[in-house]
Amino acid sequence: MNTNFNERNLNFDELLQELEQKPQQPQAEPAATLDPFDKESYRERKQAERAEAFRLADVTAEKAAASGEVYADYLNVQARYNRYSVNNALLIAAQMPTATKLASFDEWRQNNVQIRSGAKAIMLLEPGKEYQREDGSVGASFNVKKVFDISQEVHRDQRLMMKALISNPPCKLEVSDDQVPANSAAVYKPEAKTIYVRHGLTFDDMFRALARELAFAHMDKGGNFSRTACEFQARSVAYLVCARNHIAPEQVTFPSSYSNLEAKDIKQVLGEIREVANTMHGSMSKVLDRQTQEARTQSPRDRDAR
Repeated sequence: MNTNFNERNLNFDELLQELEQKPQQPQAEPAATLDPFDKESYRERKQAERAEAFRLADVTAEKAAASGEVYADYLNVQARYNRYSVNNALLIAAQMPTATKLASFDEWRQNNVQIRSGAKAIMLLEPGKEYQREDGSVGASFNVKKVFDISQEVHRDQRLMMKALISNPPCKLEVSDDQVPANSAAVYKPEAKTIYVRHGLTFDDMFRALARELAFAHMDKGGNFSRTACEFQARSVAYLVCARNHIAPEQVTFPSSYSNLEAKDIKQVLGEIREVANTMHGSMSKVLDRQTQEARTQSPRDRDAR
């Protein structure tokens, strides 16, 4: 018998413990300064830094397509830094894939964080001034920004996370063992515009399965939708959504058919994955941020009553 997913009383009692991530020691050091009067040397060094940043991003994109380990590093980084561009996520994955929170030396100092001497800066690209090309089109220059890593703790109610995940689905969700293939936790069926979920799943299994199938549903624009063609992208999106919420994701690697792609084509695929993941993350954030705001504005008596 089918049951409306949102009306079903899911048993997550044993899964209401807060997620915790042990903090790491802050790391960073001030970058070396150039002679402010040597403008030509300064300009040449900045050009060399930009060239090196773009080279490193390209090399890392190609490595991600050939190595599951490197691709996992990239996905973990993009999960933590969903607002960062593909280039910057690739740069972090290449330089410090375990980074958890980044800011410049001055930004950390303004927040009373002392930078540890000897720590290594992470090189990122930030947009500079726009300029007009010879053909009349507008381009944007890029500057290299040096940032440093520091850790942060995360605590989140898992029941609330599930509500956030399914808060704005692009399709219907139903619990129905009959509709779910054997050895699967959930499945999106485009002909019914519905995700069917197996009952009795653990929280982690349900979250992973729903993240994957919601990704398929988001990528279904009608017409010639093919689950097989979207398999890699959907699993990558699910990886990002799970990793962002500190749930162990299912591993995913580039298909062998992608092995001959150039860096620009690999980046395009990564950009498409990032876009869908950010759409899902945005919907979740609205629910989670609203809950956080409500908790902050509640009186002590209201909190005690709960």
